[in-house]
Amino acid sequence: MDKKIIIVIVIVCICVCISISVGVGIAFATSTTTNTATTKAPTTTTKAPTITGAAIEKATATIGAPTTTRAPTITAAPTITAAPTTSAPPTAATFTPLLSNGLYKIQGGRDNKLCSDQNEEVRCNVDNLGAYLGAYEKFTLEHLGDNYYTIKGGRANKYCSDKNEHVSCDVVNLGPYEKFKIQKDGQVYNIKGGREGKFCSDQNEQVICNVDNLGPYEKFNIIKI
Repeated sequence: MDKKIIIVIVIVCICVCISISVGVGIAFATSTTTNTATTKAPTTTTKAPTITGAAIEKATATIGAPTTTRAPTITAAPTITAAPTTSAPPTAATFTPLLSNGLYKIQGGRDNKLCSDQNEEVRCNVDNLGAYLGAYEKFTLEHLGDNYYTIKGGRANKYCSDKNEHVSCDVVNLGPYEKFKIQKDGQVYNIKGGREGKFCSDQNEQVICNVDNLGPYEKFNIIKI
């Protein structure tokens, strides 16, 4: 065969091979590009948490159960402390005088005769005439406190006074000498004058408040009328 023909055939074969190779390469490249473009991005699927039966029951119980409202806390009212009771001051003991105010007859201890407001002095020389009682034998006693008394005579209704050597009822204004202390002595009484606080005594024809020691003449019977 002619060498030129052989060369041409070889060249043609080479060209065909090259063409085939190029075509295959292009086709592969195109296919690769297409596949790359059409390949879907991987889908990331988040798996839902598995809910167990116990959880469902708990949720159902929670939803179904009524909501319990918490009772409000009740604050206890503050305790009010009562104010301390103020004790009333002790009541002073009621003093009961030996003799209440009023008219009295007085009998001396010497002869048990009635004392009388006579002129300028008191004398216990009047016989006790029972129901009959003269004005001069009535004495008005008024309590001053602590069994101290004023004594007024029946002659002029003046204060009797402790005057040195005798008792006379001729004083208008009350002073210390006109205050007599009367004390109970059994069934009778003793009287102390206001001058020196000595016992008054039924002595002879007059009453004198100059005795220190108590005896029978210093005991008087004082009777309300």
